[in-house]
Amino acid sequence: MINHTDLGPTPFGRNRALATLIIKGEITLGGYKKGKIYGTLSCGSGKRMKTENRVFFADEQEAIAAGYRPCGNCMPEEYKLWKQKGCHAEPVEAWWVGLYARPFDGAQGDSPLFVLSPFLSYVGCYPLKRGTLFKYLCNQIQKQ
Repeated sequence: MINHTDLGPTPFGRNRALATLIIKGEITLGGYKKGKIYGTLSCGSGKRMKTENRVFFADEQEAIAAGYRPCGNCMPEEYKLWKQKGCHAEPVEAWWVGLYARPFDGAQGDSPLFVLSPFLSYVGCYPLKRGTLFKYLCNQIQKQ
């Protein structure tokens, strides 16, 4: 991920460096840092954002790995797929579970969902989607 402001001290220098990276094929997608959204370089929404909020990616895998989601304006098919996957666009890795979930033994009277609540809040899950994600996380824990 490359921040737009890191490309140079002046707007002219940034635009020149950006054009060079695009021609070389090192940048193919742009992103909105605050909203964690990525899209095509020709997207009208992306062209309107402030320079300090703009980032660039080499490919879609890099954007997804950084936690960004597809733009609904310029990438409607990818956005629909992202929405269908639920509350998080990328697979939940086992280390996330270890980071947010303490061992659950039921002795304290709390539910497994309560134990995982900080994790679920962090990834932005809505209450209706928490059950599905919770089942996934339980399966990941059992595999370890």
